[in-house]
Amino acid sequence: MLVCVLRIFLILSLAQGYAQDFTGILTKEFIEGNNSIYQIETVLPRGGRIWSLNWSPDDQFIAIGNKTGLVRIYEAKTLVLYKVLYGIQGTINSIDWSPDNKKIAASGPQGEVVVWDIKTSKPTNLEGHRSQVRNVKWSPSGDFLATTSHDGYIKIWNANYDLVKDIHVPNGGCVGIDWLNDNEIGASCWDNTVRVFDLKRKKRLIFANGLQSTKAVLSVDWHPSGDFLVSGDYGNNNDPINNVRFWSREGVLLKQMTSHNKEIRALSWNPQGTILATGGETVRLWDKEGKIISVFKTNTSPVWSLDWNSKGDKIVSGHNDGKVRIWDTSGKLLSIVDGHSTEITARSFSKDSTLLVLGFADGDIRLYDLNSMTSSTYKKHSRSITDIAWSHSGNHIAFSSNDGAGSIWKMKKDQIINPVLLKGHDHNLNTIVWSPNDKKVAIAGYEKNIHVWNKNGKKSQIQETNFKNIQDLKWVGKGPVAFEKKEVNLSDTPLHIPFYGKHLILVPLNNNRFALFDKEGNLIKGNPKDFIKIYKSNNKRAIIEAL
Repeated sequence: MLVCVLRIFLILSLAQGYAQDFTGILTKEFIEGNNSIYQIETVLPRGGRIWSLNWSPDDQFIAIGNKTGLVRIYEAKTLVLYKVLYGIQGTINSIDWSPDNKKIAASGPQGEVVVWDIKTSKPTNLEGHRSQVRNVKWSPSGDFLATTSHDGYIKIWNANYDLVKDIHVPNGGCVGIDWLNDNEIGASCWDNTVRVFDLKRKKRLIFANGLQSTKAVLSVDWHPSGDFLVSGDYGNNNDPINNVRFWSREGVLLKQMTSHNKEIRALSWNPQGTILATGGETVRLWDKEGKIISVFKTNTSPVWSLDWNSKGDKIVSGHNDGKVRIWDTSGKLLSIVDGHSTEITARSFSKDSTLLVLGFADGDIRLYDLNSMTSSTYKKHSRSITDIAWSHSGNHIAFSSNDGAGSIWKMKKDQIINPVLLKGHDHNLNTIVWSPNDKKVAIAGYEKNIHVWNKNGKKSQIQETNFKNIQDLKWVGKGPVAFEKKEVNLSDTPLHIPFYGKHLILVPLNNNRFALFDKEGNLIKGNPKDFIKIYKSNNKRAIIEAL
């Protein structure tokens, strides 16, 4: 079976009215179409590493962005999803709340800068950058927004979103940016420099960060006193040391710390100016003198973004594993936001198209009920789910995994229960298939043998083949047959279900709530009075609000 998942970015054009029932569409277009259901694309909004996050100034919300193009806003106390904002295609590089909590700005890879009104969710696009925008930052008063891009420009926008200043920075532009006040800006740049701009007096200072011009400076933050600023390095082959450096306002190097083992993509002073948090292979805390206070040793994934709450007693960090962690200043892990952002490695619809099963790279299994609009997560495997097979009756589901085991689950209404593990395999498994009478399953992988089990988990036979790596199985006649390699190309886009040139789109709001749309933005499944609102916008992009 050849499954090709195409890369399609989510841009929803809005229209009024609602389309016909989802189940009827799939039953008509797919199930009666000679097994054409294999064409269904099943990649949900995910995206791995958390590129950007920001704690709202009033401590009520945490905004999170990754490669999906979605800005998710969570209630900080409960970690319940509050809103999902659309408007950027691809990675959300940066997020920043306005000081009055009324607006949020974000940037993307195609030069996008979008500002949303939090109350109405209405977006405004700031057009002008020609390349990816790495950072957005409101001035302390909220009267200005600074954006920095690899097109070589820092742009300053006023409260009416008019462009009031262009600052040219050669050699790839800047990555990080931070306001000291409404006139002075610090920037970390791609050409291994730290720069300070005084907009009122039209002056700039350039601090040489080192000898290697190809070593970028990824992050920058002013100390609240304004006496100095701090920067974080991106190492390279010639200069692999990842430095955290303190600089005076005149560009004098005051302190240098080299204990991080990975690039410092994020750093931030707490509002009181007593503790600096830096993110590399883990989170480290430093005092104002550059002395280490704490190393968060329980963390196992590199840090890509971090921020403080207003009290300066909690830190939120975004990681390479797709999780967001909240800590206290001792390094104690308080909570985790996990929207299941790991890679989807297998997918399958039930025969009547009302249930969707997904397998993930971490071994999790998730069942979506498209009638009740709920989902459930199950854990039995320790590594990637590689294949999913429904029994012909629909009463059982079988899984193969890279942990060297298979499993058979019984279906009971909208739940899967009573797992039976199929152990005893010497290698990772790639594929699993049912016999026509549903009494047996065949399973195979990185070995030449096909193992055949009955549905109670008892092995009945081993069938030898000429393959060294069996990637796909079919049941032909009285037994299983190995086929050529199955190719899967996954992408970081929402679930798209194509039918005769059209698409349906599944948008999860959290682990138990989601909605279905057509490409024109019509809500196909989901109660708009209960948890969905759709706002029209001039740029023909959709904003979905979870109530």
